[in-house]
Amino acid sequence: MARGVFLCFDHQRDVARARVVEHYLARLGQSPAGTWDTATWTDARKNGDAAVIRLIDQSLAGTAVTLVLIGQETAFDKWVAYQIKRSYALGKAVLGVYVDRVADEDGRTSTRGPNPLDLMHVIAGDRKVLLSEMFRTFDWVDDDGPRDLGKWIEQAAWDAGK
Repeated sequence: MARGVFLCFDHQRDVARARVVEHYLARLGQSPAGTWDTATWTDARKNGDAAVIRLIDQSLAGTAVTLVLIGQETAFDKWVAYQIKRSYALGKAVLGVYVDRVADEDGRTSTRGPNPLDLMHVIAGDRKVLLSEMFRTFDWVDDDGPRDLGKWIEQAAWDAGK
């Protein structure tokens, strides 16, 4: 079943890696929503934070799953943080995928960075619950993303009641 998938990633470093994942989404019959298009993202950033927020919020509409592509600096990107927080607030399923070992357009891989879901939490009762406790994270290479991406998306949606 095709689900609306929002791609969330560090636009400075991981656009080529996002394109690899987008290719596999297309093979599943899905066109990702989101700000993965570099020109659209750049135009919004030129127009200020309100324009970026508007773009992200519009892109999240009609999606069920936010796919966080985790690279070297993803956890420190303020827009990634906003996208994850907004996705959670809207009740979207969130799924993390390490893409640091996916080659970019020059054939280079990256260094693994921290998982942003390990750095964000919600309050449940009287305790902090990390988003990484609530949502799964996979490794594109070790967990065979090209083969299992569709299963991951479906499971994340199922877990979130979507």
